[in-house]
Amino acid sequence: RTEVNRLIQGNLTVKFEGRFRHKDGSYRWLSWTGVPDQDHIYAVARDVTAEKAAADRLKATEEALLQAQKMEAVGQLTGGIAHDFNNLLTVVSANAELLSAEQLDGEPGGESGGEQVERRAAAILRAASRGQRLTRQLLAFSRQQTLRPEAVDLRQRTGEIGEMLARTVRADIEMNLDLPEGLWPVAIDPAEFELAILNVAANARDAMPNGGHFRVVAHNMALGPGDSPGDPARVLPAGELSGDGLAGDFVALTLADSGSGMPAEVLARAFEPYFTTKEVGAGSGLGLSQVYGFARQSGGGAVLASVPGAGTSVTLFLPRAQISGAPSEPAAPDPGRVGGTTS
Repeated sequence: RTEVNRLIQGNLTVKFEGRFRHKDGSYRWLSWTGVPDQDHIYAVARDVTAEKAAADRLKATEEALLQAQKMEAVGQLTGGIAHDFNNLLTVVSANAELLSAEQLDGEPGGESGGEQVERRAAAILRAASRGQRLTRQLLAFSRQQTLRPEAVDLRQRTGEIGEMLARTVRADIEMNLDLPEGLWPVAIDPAEFELAILNVAANARDAMPNGGHFRVVAHNMALGPGDSPGDPARVLPAGELSGDGLAGDFVALTLADSGSGMPAEVLARAFEPYFTTKEVGAGSGLGLSQVYGFARQSGGGAVLASVPGAGTSVTLFLPRAQISGAPSEPAAPDPGRVGGTTS
């Protein structure tokens, strides 16, 4: 209407784009050129739907490339910091162990003084241990840690850590495990897998201060090159499931909560290390970056979906383990529901 009014006033219309519904129900973009005279408006339209779709794809690809380059740069920086930090922690922990050993040998004088030295050595060791856990998370994000992958029965393993998950969330959060029989074995480092799952569970707990639901579901998925969005760190809108630039056989493990969700600006940075919306001292911002790094270094991927007020889901694509022969699958505990409501 606005453009027609401009034409009535004697203005020309050049490349005015509008979206119109086709009789088959789909929408088409038309580019209009219009010329007015005394009594009529003469206009011609060209269908530019394909051009606009191509432009949108190009824009999305450019944004994905920039995000991937940023994540790679941050990963390289993170890996260097983690290695240097780990070297310092090695010196601290080694000297604390020596100090503790000397105390046990009775070298420091005085019983009370010896107890004080022992307490300080223990505090140093605890601090060094916390620092070493942080470096593991940093190295996981930067994909420079050493993984020890093995063939893991995902159904069995997740069932085994169900009690640990139940302790991570609260009693007012109902947890359900939906892991069907017949899941492919996956090639992952079991210890890092457990850490990744616990990191997601901790985030879910914090997003549900008034209680809610936490669900873990998995299924086999064969991905082809055409299923890929092309960006290893792509954050997907709710409801969209994709292979994260991958091709092959994977088990898709989704951990979903009914919490507060994330706004778009937070969602876009959620996998970045050190990024956190928590108060100072309440979080390091390394939890989801460890999840992302673990999945990528394992040869899989991770995608994130969230809607403010409607919850968040993290989907890990874990590569299928190639096992020669016909392995007999170990008996798995029934993970349908872990103790009903968690306690």
